[in-house]
Amino acid sequence: MHVFWRAMRKGILFILLILFVFASCTRTDSSMPDALNRRAYMLRYQNVDSSMHYADMAYEASSSYPDGRAEAISHRAFVKYQQMRYTEALKLLDRIDSLTNNQVELLCADVLRMKISQRTGELRTFYRAWHNAELRLGRIDEELHLLSSHLSDRVLYARTEMHIIASTYYFYTHQDSASRKELKNVEPYMMLPRDTAQWSNYMYMVGAGGVLTGDSVTVLLKEFDHLTHVLTISRRRGDLYFQANSLQALSSITESPERRRLIRENRGGGMDFIVGQYAKQDKAFVEDSLPLALANSALELFRRYDDRFQTANVLRTKAELLFRLKRYQEALSPLKEALALVYDQHKIGPRRLPYWEAAIYERLSLTYSALGDAKRAMENRAKYLTLVNSTRQDLDEEARAEELKSYNYRLYIYLTVIAILMLVVSIMFFILARKLKRRSKRQEREAEEALQLAKDETCAREMELAREKLANIERRAKVSLAENVLPYINRMLNTKDMEYVAELSAEILRVNDILTEWIQVKQGKVAMNISTFPLQPLLDTISKNRATYTRKGLVLEIPAVPDVYVKADRALTLFMINTLCDNARKFTPEGGKVSIMVKADDGVVEISVSDTGCGISAENVDTINNSKVFKIAASKAVSDSSNEGKGFGFGLMNCKGIIGQMKKMSSRFRCCDFGVESTEGKGSRFWFRLPRVMGVLLCLLTTASMNAQTDYGLAKAQKELMNEYNAAARFEEARKHGQLALKLVPEDSIYLRMQIENGMAEASQGLCLWDEYREHNVQYLLLHRMYTADPNLPVYARRLYMLKSEITWSQFFTPLLMLCSVFFLALMVRRSNRRRGELQQQMDMQQQQEEMLNRVQYELDRVHIQNRILDNCLSTIKHETMYYPARVQQLALNGDTDTDDLRSLMNYYNEVYTILLEQAQRQTSARLALDESVLTELKRRISAAIGGAPVAVTVKDEGRILEIRIHVLGAEIADNLFTPEAGNLDAFVAREIVRMHDAACGYPGLRLYVENNEIIITLWKNSRLLSSKMFSWN
Repeated sequence: MHVFWRAMRKGILFILLILFVFASCTRTDSSMPDALNRRAYMLRYQNVDSSMHYADMAYEASSSYPDGRAEAISHRAFVKYQQMRYTEALKLLDRIDSLTNNQVELLCADVLRMKISQRTGELRTFYRAWHNAELRLGRIDEELHLLSSHLSDRVLYARTEMHIIASTYYFYTHQDSASRKELKNVEPYMMLPRDTAQWSNYMYMVGAGGVLTGDSVTVLLKEFDHLTHVLTISRRRGDLYFQANSLQALSSITESPERRRLIRENRGGGMDFIVGQYAKQDKAFVEDSLPLALANSALELFRRYDDRFQTANVLRTKAELLFRLKRYQEALSPLKEALALVYDQHKIGPRRLPYWEAAIYERLSLTYSALGDAKRAMENRAKYLTLVNSTRQDLDEEARAEELKSYNYRLYIYLTVIAILMLVVSIMFFILARKLKRRSKRQEREAEEALQLAKDETCAREMELAREKLANIERRAKVSLAENVLPYINRMLNTKDMEYVAELSAEILRVNDILTEWIQVKQGKVAMNISTFPLQPLLDTISKNRATYTRKGLVLEIPAVPDVYVKADRALTLFMINTLCDNARKFTPEGGKVSIMVKADDGVVEISVSDTGCGISAENVDTINNSKVFKIAASKAVSDSSNEGKGFGFGLMNCKGIIGQMKKMSSRFRCCDFGVESTEGKGSRFWFRLPRVMGVLLCLLTTASMNAQTDYGLAKAQKELMNEYNAAARFEEARKHGQLALKLVPEDSIYLRMQIENGMAEASQGLCLWDEYREHNVQYLLLHRMYTADPNLPVYARRLYMLKSEITWSQFFTPLLMLCSVFFLALMVRRSNRRRGELQQQMDMQQQQEEMLNRVQYELDRVHIQNRILDNCLSTIKHETMYYPARVQQLALNGDTDTDDLRSLMNYYNEVYTILLEQAQRQTSARLALDESVLTELKRRISAAIGGAPVAVTVKDEGRILEIRIHVLGAEIADNLFTPEAGNLDAFVAREIVRMHDAACGYPGLRLYVENNEIIITLWKNSRLLSSKMFSWN
């Protein structure tokens, strides 16, 4: 017995010894990771690489310590956050959820999620993480006294960080009172001995966050005190991050001389300490350069710390300082560098930083305004507003999500009622089954008839589409020929050799002759691109050719009409004015005068061109006014030919045709007219009329006064006027109308007030009134927030949590109720469903056929419109090439020609030709879908190009490429058959088809050329469209 108890005692002591050793090993295993994690935390604001190094060491040392491993992952995620690798940081935080159940580490992970979501503007994730952090913190506070010192420090960090992040979020959303409230929840002097980094973070937020209240001097001095404390402590600890942040904030609060004076009078020691740091390095340092010096120091520290986000912020701050010093050109450099960091961030991951990017684009917009570059200023402001709107649109999305969850909740409540209604509907369905049977038979018959009709209509439209496609290809070939003129024009502009200029002019005339042969002008068959536009820019374009009139000894008079707007086709209006001016110049002798007159009446604008030339006989005037088509020989003036150039008589015909076509468009254009008045020996006056649009400047206000008798209507009209003046870069008038609109707009019209404030911000920016711009822009952002805000958003995460238990029960009952209802319904509708299925099948077929018809009709309309526009463009291009090349050639061959006048003429010709060609190229840029008819047309065009001679064809299949060799028997093929020099329309169309095939298949290198008296075609092989049988001429 004694032996047994002795053995028992030895066994118990052995077990206790093993437990003691195990416990000792556990304590040893946890102490090392905790020490490494503390080191990683201490270094996170000094050197992120060192912090990552210690975090990795802690992770490796925590193989049997999940909580320590979770903390190490949290430090890793923070480093990824600082490096703007947000997706990687979130993936690391997700690992913590599956690694440990320690509420402290899960709390720290949720706080870091808040930090990431706040920066990226993902508000749903932000609120969910915030809600989870608050719940965890409440549970932790109940057992806070049981935590170790290490975990207590972690809780202190998470608590203060949560309040600081929430305060930052409210600050960026202009909720100042809520931002101050969050910071009041922090106890800073408990943090100083335990967590100096968080104390610095808090002091920086107070000093730079704009949350202090009181008079401006008191606030300024308090902010200065907080920031200098942060600077002192962070320098002592070596925290680069907070050193740079405090220096950046100090550069902002000392940017004005008045602020520096107040700080020196009240905090002279602190100012001397800061200035002295720079005076030691540079004896010539002056206090006025302190803000820029502070910003440069902050920039250097952030680059050493490798924080791209804060680097971009400092660059923006530096740009603001340069902007206030009116060094606008220098301010662009840091802004462009900050923008490059934005683009680098886009390459790193898909998450954008809307607040960050918006601030950079806003500052770019203001800087370009100060430099007078209105176009770039408006482009960057549009990007700024888009980003601001996207951040507020997140609230709309959250509101819709909340409404969806609320709807689901109500749906679960009403499921019982729905089940009863389904039972009632089933009974009614049984009663109506017989009626539906008879109706379904009738519907089947009607569906069959409609289906057949749709098939016939689709077939007809497809045939018409095939014809339009082939016509479109021919027009594209003509545009391609017209493009060959541009290289000649560019060479003329870049050479001083007059003989070479004459040779180039001859080449242009040759191409023009080919184009004239290809184009058949049909009067009235032009397509219109109708818009509202001012006349003054068109007249300014005409005035650029004033040197041509001066060289001939003529006076060109052009009026100033800044407030006259018309509704017409902009390009065709310029074409008509230019045509009439050219005719007047050509037939007016030296010493004469050409005058453009604009007469604006109610609803009509008359544009006339008068000259003091030879005039036109009464018979010819009657012919022009009353005949739809007049011959070249009808009059000297309408022949468009003189000793200055060669023409074909299309100018006045096109002008009259354009007016006639516009007159037929709608009742709005019935005022359009064209006419001529002339007396032989005294001169001529050609005129045309277009509808006037008063809405841009006067009509909106008049209509609003007549139709809207309320302040809201008048304010809206004033807002429209403000927007029109802003678009016309007339910012002073826009500002006046905006001020009047702000006086008239009711207080409850948030959306209209928001639009007016935005317009006023644009006007103030255009006038470089920066203080006024900031005021209106802030008001716009506040109104936008009010307009798009969702009052239910703060409780969104809590509602999701509360719905979990209810959804669980609903998931059980919902399928049961639905199964019962469907079972009873299926018993009664089984026979009816079979009939309805057949009918539905026919209706689906009909719908598919109608969709096919709609697609064909859409494509047909698109190609038809392209063809009409291309007809118009080609006609206009051809007319504009008639006079200028011949005139350039004549002046180049004339040894006494003034070089400046010749170059002015060539520049004007280049500008007009480029404008007209770009209009045509916009139509040909749209890709045309290829089908079998287009590729069959290639075969027909090649046959026509070689005159239909007998041919032998060899087709070589090389995998993806199909090579076709066409042997022409008994005939010679010119090597340049498929080039503009040949002037062969069929060959040029064939070349255009191959080019289109090349672009459509995305396989470069496809060709159509002549070699050794053979036509060689290389095409991409597509079994659906292309086969060797298509190229069999046998």
